[in-house]
Amino acid sequence: MLITLSKSSRALAVVLSSVSTTYGFCLYEKGKLRRMLIRQDFKEVESEGDPLPEEAELDWKEPWFVASALSR
Repeated sequence: MLITLSKSSRALAVVLSSVSTTYGFCLYEKGKLRRMLIRQDFKEVESEGDPLPEEAELDWKEPWFVASALSR
């Protein structure tokens, strides 16, 4: 679905779970995955694509801050 939605723009999916300390995102642009990052227990568990410039300023120990920053 994100591939279809992103064909003419961008589509972002964000996952946040404070119970399992799992959070991440997938960003699609023009029908292709640009970046995917999943973190669990404050560690990267899955990653694809080059990091976005916005990721450099993120405090990964604050998932709500991450969600806010990524949605800009």
